[in-house]
Amino acid sequence: MAKQLNKHPAINPPSTLASLRRLDTTDGRGLFTSNGENFNNAIFGRDSLIASSELLSWDPRIAHEVILTLAALQGTKDSRQSDEEPGRIHHENREFKTWQARPLKKAAVEAMFSLWGGNFQEATTYFSIDATPRFILLIDDYAKDHPDILNEKVRRADGQEITVEQSMVDAADWITSHVAQSGLVEVGRHNPTGLMHQTWKDSPTGYIHENGDMANITQPIAYLNVQTIAADSLSAAAGLVSADRRNEAISWQTASKSITDNTIKKFWMEDKQFFAAAIDKDDHGRERQLRTIQSDAGWMLNSNIFENLPSDERAKYISAIVQELFSSDFLTDVGIRSRSVQYADTLNVADYHGSLVSWPIDSYIFAQGLRRQGLARLAQQLESRVLNAVNMSGDNYEFYYVQPDGEVILDLASAKLNHAGATDLPTQMSPEAGIAWTVAATFMIKLRNGQAASDQPEVLESDKWASKLEDGVLAHIKNVAPIKTIAQLEHDYPQQPNVYLDIKRGSKNTVAKIGPAILKQYLHNK
Repeated sequence: MAKQLNKHPAINPPSTLASLRRLDTTDGRGLFTSNGENFNNAIFGRDSLIASSELLSWDPRIAHEVILTLAALQGTKDSRQSDEEPGRIHHENREFKTWQARPLKKAAVEAMFSLWGGNFQEATTYFSIDATPRFILLIDDYAKDHPDILNEKVRRADGQEITVEQSMVDAADWITSHVAQSGLVEVGRHNPTGLMHQTWKDSPTGYIHENGDMANITQPIAYLNVQTIAADSLSAAAGLVSADRRNEAISWQTASKSITDNTIKKFWMEDKQFFAAAIDKDDHGRERQLRTIQSDAGWMLNSNIFENLPSDERAKYISAIVQELFSSDFLTDVGIRSRSVQYADTLNVADYHGSLVSWPIDSYIFAQGLRRQGLARLAQQLESRVLNAVNMSGDNYEFYYVQPDGEVILDLASAKLNHAGATDLPTQMSPEAGIAWTVAATFMIKLRNGQAASDQPEVLESDKWASKLEDGVLAHIKNVAPIKTIAQLEHDYPQQPNVYLDIKRGSKNTVAKIGPAILKQYLHNK
């Protein structure tokens, strides 16, 4: 147990509406990624798509702007520096003149972007696999009420004017071009200095084997969270395109089914009763599961992957995911951990997507999936935890540190200072404040809480297993409701841990761990 500071956190809820207004680009480009130092005035494809999708029912204007902005930035050529490819949706677009950061930090990032094909004015990178299928899914959701979006036109970087439908077609073709012999979407890196993992868990240690070894980045990796949205997006694209593209639509549906079937077959670990987070290859090119237990499987519930399975199989997979992620290895007072706590000591660092962090967006998308599967009471438990984290920390942070014993570090400003007697926690970075997808999630949770609760949907006889599952989980977890009073706060969180987030030591430990993997890829490319 960490030594304690003689204080407790405060209830200091940030205004989510004010935060959203600050994130609005005001020039028709959608949303900036954050209000914090790292990502202000930057437009990330993945973040924009997820945040605008969350907000679609409240303000469809944002989704409309995001679709047009990302279509204009869509890849048109091949670049080994930025990983740009025709049809691929970008990862990050940054204008350095508008980015507000300390001069030294700005200079370092500008130098890094020069390795990725940028200049000292602006840079666009394509280090994202999942942004492309998410782009199609947002178009599909938006087109349900605004079908004319498909006919709108944008001008891309190569000067060509295209319709949103053509942009969607190009995106779908990019996905199918990366369906490997395995029947899964596998995308390799071209630039060895680019992001090692190009999914939402894009940190260098985001995907590890049980013994702590890094996933093999010298060959394309199949990520679980990519497969589910890739399959859904290809099916969605097939339903949106005009009749004269019938052959393309059929090929996309075929690829979608292949991805779905192979995901369930190849990622499921029967002995662990859970899904692997990724499949990499050994030095001989043989597939191997990354058998570390991570939160990635939670996002499967917010997809169609289980929809066409027999009821008993669907119950098996959903129950396994829910029971694991609501176990003490994952569930905390602020949401689910990114990786099971059993791996807390594996890397000697509280890594960005590891055992000692909980991301609000991770918990929120899992909660959306729970609602989709008829598990609304469990979803409410996660949403209450997310809301409490934001209100007690005073900002919409991208993640929160949670000790192995469940103690949450809420006073992040204090934790950045090395107080006397503080327990040292090696970390990779401090959480970014005012992150768009946390703001959007918090806003929608508050909106839901402010509405009259709807009647629970009738549970069909074949789905009564879901009610039993929910009752069983709720009986074994801590019931968390939104904290609204100081008395309640002081009772639940009497003091804050005296912890120092040691980024310098954490970075040193991280480099020692990932260095061999980076050298291996460098030699592989040579």
